[in-house]
Amino acid sequence: MIFNLMKDGHYVKITTRDKEVTLDLLTAYHLEFECTGKNRPGLLNKAVAMFKNDIEIYKISNKLIRIYL
Repeated sequence: MIFNLMKDGHYVKITTRDKEVTLDLLTAYHLEFECTGKNRPGLLNKAVAMFKNDIEIYKISNKLIRIYL
């Protein structure tokens, strides 16, 4: 999907969490990405991390909107 979108001329911004092999795969495919945090064990930690992750993605998308509008 990412390669098809880029081939068609779309700008793709990849955000990810540092979880298992995600960063290794993105790097192996030479894709640029922005890491928004690490995966944490425990239900409370996951809830807090999800909230922080949403805030980071919001900030990233706001920057992109300002650049492209």
